[in-house]
Amino acid sequence: MIPISAPTPNYMPKLERVDTAWRSAAESAGRGWWPIAVSPSTSARSAEAAPMPKTLLAATLLAPAHQVAEILGVCQPDSVRLLDAPTATILELSLELAASGRAPDAAFVGAELLRRGHYAGHAGDLVRTRLAEAVTTVAYPELMPEYAASVLARVFRARLAAAGEAFTASAEDAPEFDLWSLLIREGKELRAIWERLAAVRGGAA
Repeated sequence: MIPISAPTPNYMPKLERVDTAWRSAAESAGRGWWPIAVSPSTSARSAEAAPMPKTLLAATLLAPAHQVAEILGVCQPDSVRLLDAPTATILELSLELAASGRAPDAAFVGAELLRRGHYAGHAGDLVRTRLAEAVTTVAYPELMPEYAASVLARVFRARLAAAGEAFTASAEDAPEFDLWSLLIREGKELRAIWERLAAVRGGAA
C-alpha cells in the first residue's frame, strides 16, 4: 500500500464514522456496527438470522482452553462484533480466560460476565440471552475451525458490503483524501480478514 501522510482535518468527515460513531452507537444498543448510510437489515445480521456466531460460541463453551485460544486468536471476537456484539462480548471474555489456561465453560463464563458488569442494562440483557441460547445450541468443539471459518466468511462479506455502501454514499462529494484513506483502510482490513479466513481453513480461503 502507498503510505499516506497529510495533516489531520479539523473536522469529523462522515467517512470516519466507519470506525467511530456507528461502532459506539451500535455497541451501546448491543448490536454490531455499520458505516454511514448502511442499514443494519442489509449489512449485518442478527444472531437469529445468522446462527454461526451462536454456534461458534456454543462450541467455545465446550472446548478446552488451548483450542479456544488457538481458534479465537484467528477468528477474533472483535471481528465477530460486526455480526453480533453481545456474542462478541462473550467470546472476548472466553478468549481471555482461555489465554490464561482456564476453560471457558458456561457456568464460569456466566459468573465472570456478572462480576464484570456485562449483564447491566439493555446490552447486558442481550449478552445474558446470547449465553443462554448458546448453552442450548447443539455444537461440537472439534468443529470449531469450521464454525470459525463460516463466521469469518460472513464477516468478510459484511465488511465488504459495508465498505461498498460507504463508498457509494460518499463518492460524489467527500474529500478525495478521505476517500483514498477509506480505500486503504478498508482494503487492509479486508485483506487481514481474508488471510485469517485462509489460515483457519488451512491455507485455502
